[in-house]
Amino acid sequence: IVHGHQFMNNDWGPIGEYENARWLMGYLSVEYKTNCSELDTNDNIAFSSSSSSATNAGVMVMNSAGGDVRKIASLEVRNSYFLSVQCPTWSPEGDEIAFFKRTGLDFGDIFIVRNDGANSRNSTNNPYWYGKLVWSPDGTRFVYHTGYADSIQLIDVDSPLSHLAGISMSDGNPNWSPDSQLLVFDSTLSSTTAGIYMIKVDGSEPRQITDNPWMDTDPSWSPDGSKIAFVSNRDGDNEIFTMDVNGANVQQLTNNTSVDSDPVWSHNGAHIAFVSDRDGNNEIYVMNADGSNQHNVTNTPHQEYCPDWFGVR
Repeated sequence: IVHGHQFMNNDWGPIGEYENARWLMGYLSVEYKTNCSELDTNDNIAFSSSSSSATNAGVMVMNSAGGDVRKIASLEVRNSYFLSVQCPTWSPEGDEIAFFKRTGLDFGDIFIVRNDGANSRNSTNNPYWYGKLVWSPDGTRFVYHTGYADSIQLIDVDSPLSHLAGISMSDGNPNWSPDSQLLVFDSTLSSTTAGIYMIKVDGSEPRQITDNPWMDTDPSWSPDGSKIAFVSNRDGDNEIFTMDVNGANVQQLTNNTSVDSDPVWSHNGAHIAFVSDRDGNNEIYVMNADGSNQHNVTNTPHQEYCPDWFGVR
């Protein structure tokens, strides 16, 4: 999609022909257990950790309660500067994790590692500013935002040098629909403030979901396809909200004077992990999907960010 593409008002579905927007209220058959508040500690959360010490920095994995923490990718130091590793994303089967790793001062590559930290490999060997990655639910593609070109890119997991599509806008924070047919992202294309948009993966039919004076960013699709968690500053600072995927029924989940960001759903849809600096530094928090029982699961003096949740539905 090139600059100047007009956002359409058509009502369309996630797959197939045009249809009424009622598909937005739950087109998948995944059971959504919103009343389930007990954490499954067999679930795992991957996240990035940064510190002035390379020992405490890298891609980490923990269980959903914050236990069993282990490092699966280390930050490196070369010529007195850090080669950061950041923003991990799970494969659909949970056996691998991909992440961006700087291989020079400005650019880097996509690396894939087994979930135990073994067999790390450079997937792209083509230094670029890949930014935040998200692995598609069907396992075939990555979507990422590149600050270098200020666009969203799709890349084939098996043929990583083949960029499948690019959305050339002032876009960021892309994420997948559960069936891998749609992308949700934030954009400032049609406004001075960021809004949430959807688009088909072939780059067609972008649709604006939120349109207001505030900054709405960091969208994350619920596993049953009915909800989007996102960040908004509509109460004066960044908070976590949810809404139906047609933009209706907006609910505020966090309410504090700190910065809350990076929401990601548990695989059964009962919980949301997110980042907050309410304890003085960026930590990973977990809450129920209705916003209750917000608690810090990392509790370190380091900076943690970019959580991604893996578990069994």
